Amino acid sequence: MEAIRISKSEIKLMIENSFEKNKKKIQLESEIKKVENKIKSLNEEFPPSMPDTIEKTEKRESIFDTRIGDIIIFNFQDATIKAKRLATDLFEIIDASESKKIKEGDFVQIKGNDIIQKGKKFKFSILRKAFDYESNPLESWRIIKN
Repeated sequence: MEAIRISKSEIKLMIENSFEKNKKKIQLESEIKKVENKIKSLNEEFPPSMPDTIEKTEKRESIFDTRIGDIIIFNFQDATIKAKRLATDLFEIIDASESKKIKEGDFVQIKGNDIIQKGKKFKFSILRKAFDYESNPLESWRIIKN
């Protein structure tokens, strides 16, 4: 069996690498300790039973989390409205029988607040159909692309 030969420079390099790895390990363990201590102090400062932490865990959705074709049912204080998403911020009202201002068939654009959360208010721009119009027969067309 042949003996393995390792030069002094190779041994020195292996020892240096070992020290570097150990040094990095100690640094990482120190960082972990700092993070754990920070978490512990935050838990002591804001215990899970405090009311404001309950609000933070409440379900928060955006109107824009819906996809085109999805229906949102808004249960407001005095009325329930069902709206179908048509485009980015455009919804068609499919049921507004309890509402005094918004009517079935209206289109609404959401203005400002998009967070669906109890107690929030919304601003809608109401787009109401004025009348139907039928054009004369089409003779030609062209499309200009960007």
